[in-house]
Amino acid sequence: MTDPTKAKRIVVGVDGSSASRDALRWAIDEARLWDGAVEAVHAWSYPVMTYVPGIVPPPTFARKELEAEARHVLDTTVDAVAGEAAPGLLLERVVVEGSAAKLLIERSRHADMLVVGHRGYGGFTGLLLGSVAEQCAVHAGCPSVITRPMEQAEAAGPRRLTRVVVGVDGSEPGRRALHWAAEEAQRRGTDLVVVHAWHPPIQPLGLVLPAEDRGSSQVNGKAVLDAAMSAVGIRPTVIEPILIEGPAARSLLEVSAGAGLLVVGTRGRGGFTGLLLGSVSGQVLHHAPCPLVLVH
Repeated sequence: MTDPTKAKRIVVGVDGSSASRDALRWAIDEARLWDGAVEAVHAWSYPVMTYVPGIVPPPTFARKELEAEARHVLDTTVDAVAGEAAPGLLLERVVVEGSAAKLLIERSRHADMLVVGHRGYGGFTGLLLGSVAEQCAVHAGCPSVITRPMEQAEAAGPRRLTRVVVGVDGSEPGRRALHWAAEEAQRRGTDLVVVHAWHPPIQPLGLVLPAEDRGSSQVNGKAVLDAAMSAVGIRPTVIEPILIEGPAARSLLEVSAGAGLLVVGTRGRGGFTGLLLGSVSGQVLHHAPCPLVLVH
């Protein structure tokens, strides 16, 4: 039996959607790997009522009725996903009133991981399309995971990922992401792929980049990748370095196609400048072909 005082705590947002069911499955599998505990959270709020000014608005649902419905959604989802497939797993069910993003972020500050589906409804409307996903990804107090649809969602037992891909750029956030990814790959018994994207200096339109400048950029990129490989303290079965020329987001998306997990730091420099602040974050968040982990 897991010791609740020492267990890795995983908070997962559940709203009854297929995406949140996938997120819950992923969190349960992860908890098994880490001998951890899962906290399934469902957020509810009073429905927004519209009415003609001067006319008394229709009465809102009673708090007990709304809370009971929220509890039913959570219990139904957890029972359908977990069932008897997680014996001995610590799985807590939490129903809370309020904003989904705010509540998840608050609970993440006392957790080891926050997991949300790529899209939801109800308490998680617009996930990965609006502010909820951005807030969870940027402001979580622990590594946050955005899951994707599972092709074999009903398969029992922990998944064995084909490989864990991590982006590095020489920054401290990149090093933290690398350490997290290496530990994850080791526990899953799968390969770790370490990626660094490099590109030559931007030249004014019409000017040809000198060959020595291009070569220097590639050499510098290799140095960053070599330093990252030397810094991997935890040794998974196979560690594959990939040095690739091109935009960071596109490079990561290409390499992670067919992977089980993509891991990035929340902010970096060089090949991953502006991560979670500009276009790179948008592309990775919206188009990652596998579960995405953002290490804060």
